[in-house]
Amino acid sequence: MRPTVLIFGLVLASSALAQQNEAQKSAQPAYTVVEPKKPAKAKAAVRKRAARHNAQVGKAQGAPQPAPAVMARAEATKPNGPCVIKPVMSDQDLVNCGATPHYR
Repeated sequence: MRPTVLIFGLVLASSALAQQNEAQKSAQPAYTVVEPKKPAKAKAAVRKRAARHNAQVGKAQGAPQPAPAVMARAEATKPNGPCVIKPVMSDQDLVNCGATPHYR
């Protein structure tokens, strides 16, 4: 009986030792922290060339202008009375209540 217990104890001890070795190996961090680097500054000549190109592209495409009808409507609607809540409200009613109507 004693040799059986002794062998069983040795097997358990060796398995526990193997588990400790595995735990130590896997104790290394799975992820590492990498500090971000600042982007390198472009040289002055490259920046000037890019600025020139962007200016030319902007002139070629032109800046988008809002439709004149939309501007006229937006300018025409200014609060001119008290806010009265109705089931169906006109654009002027919405402006009187502080809302901005959606124009299409």
